[in-house]
Amino acid sequence: MNEAKLLGYVLMGTTKEAVEKVKKFSFTKSKHKIILDAMLSLAANNKAIDTVSVYQELKRINKIDEVGGAAYLSRLTQDISHTAEIEKYLDNIYK
Repeated sequence: MNEAKLLGYVLMGTTKEAVEKVKKFSFTKSKHKIILDAMLSLAANNKAIDTVSVYQELKRINKIDEVGGAAYLSRLTQDISHTAEIEKYLDNIYK
C-alpha cells in the first residue's frame, strides 16, 4: 500500500489506535509526513480525524499550501472503498 492510500484510509475515518499504528510507518514524502503530524496532533487532542479537521489543522499551522491544499487532501480519499481494510493492513504490518 502506498503512502497516499494509507493516509486516505485514515482520512476516511479510523480509530485513534489505527492512527497510532500509522505513525510507525516510514513516510518518504515530506507532505505526507506533514499530513500525518496534523493527524497525530488531532488524535492527541481527542479530535476527529477527517478531511475537514485535517485541513483546518494544516491551515492553523500554515502548512496547507505545502501539502498541496484541499485538493490534495480530497484526492487522498478517492478510490477508498471502506476503512475496515486499514485495520487489517496495519495489524499485518506490525505483528
